[in-house]
This record gives sequence, structure tokens and C-alpha cells, in this order.
Amino acid sequence: ESELYPIKINAVLIELVKLAIDSLTRQPLLERIQRGELTVEQWMRFAEQRYLSSLSFEGLLRAGIAKAENSGNAEIRSVLQENLKDELGIVEGDIQDPERSHATWRIHFYNALGLDQERLSKATPLSGTRAYVITIDNLIRHGSLGEVVGALFVLEGSIPTEFKRMKDGRDKTFKDVFSDQSTDSNEIRRI
Repeated sequence: ESELYPIKINAVLIELVKLAIDSLTRQPLLERIQRGELTVEQWMRFAEQRYLSSLSFEGLLRAGIAKAENSGNAEIRSVLQENLKDELGIVEGDIQDPERSHATWRIHFYNALGLDQERLSKATPLSGTRAYVITIDNLIRHGSLGEVVGALFVLEGSIPTEFKRMKDGRDKTFKDVFSDQSTDSNEIRRI
């Protein structure tokens, strides 16, 4: 029975992560987005909030790396370091390619929606975004390694579903506006 104990805990943790991811991606707003029910202005407001919430992710990764290093967990540190490299667009030989960074991909996406850097830089968080940013900041400052890694795992796990819903809704709302170039980094407006 003692050999099964870690397996049972792992299975429970995996189910909890799946539930958390499902909770994040079954939001009524994301469902409305996927169905193409948002106006262009509502899309802009959503994109501003999504942009503001994404600014904390790199800091959470860095906090996880530091917490793993402080606890002597080289395996978690290594995994998070690789994730950070991917986030920053760092390729072989530790060379940074800005066009491969996730921040650049997000900016391309927001620009393609019609949001320029000036509007994004002036965006102010709504209460939900503000609460999210405060939560992430608290995790960065006070969270344990397990809490930070758990949050990162849930956030990373929710991205494919979230962005599929966003792309589906974008394609319905902005039918003839986009030219999709088969990669995340090449979203462009036709008009």
C-alpha cells in the first residue's frame, strides 16, 4: 500500500489541476467570445484586460525559478527555466529571438485586433483583472514553491483552450479582417 500512496496523490493532483483548468476555461465570457457574440468594442476591452493580465506571467515564472533554487529543487528549476526561455524566445545557444517571444506573439495578436501599443499602454485593469494581478503578485511574493508551480501548471494548461476559443470568436467577429499565416507570430489584418 505504501508504494501506491504517491500514485494516488499524483492522480488526485492531476484531477484537481484538470478541474482548475476546466474552471478557468468555462467562463461565460470565453463562451460568448467563441460564439462570436462580442462587439468589436467589447473585443477591444477584453483584449486590453487579457494583455494586462499576461504581464504578470514572466514574473511568476521567475519567482518559481527562484523558489526552486532556494529549496534546492534542481529539476523544477530546470523545467521552469526552459519555460522562461521559451517565453522569452531564447533559442539554441541562448540567443534571444524577439520574434519568437510570447510577448511579441501577444502584441501581434492585439495589434491585429486593432489595438496599437499606445492603447495597450493606457489600458487600465477592471476589477477582475486587478484581482488576478494582485493574486499573482501575492503568489510571487509569498507563495510556496508548490503554490507557484501549481498556478503555472494551471495557467499553462488553460492556454490552448482559451486561445482556441479566442481564435474561433475572432474569426466569427472579424470575418474578413484577418489573414492567418499558420503561426502564432504572423497574425495580420487585411484592412
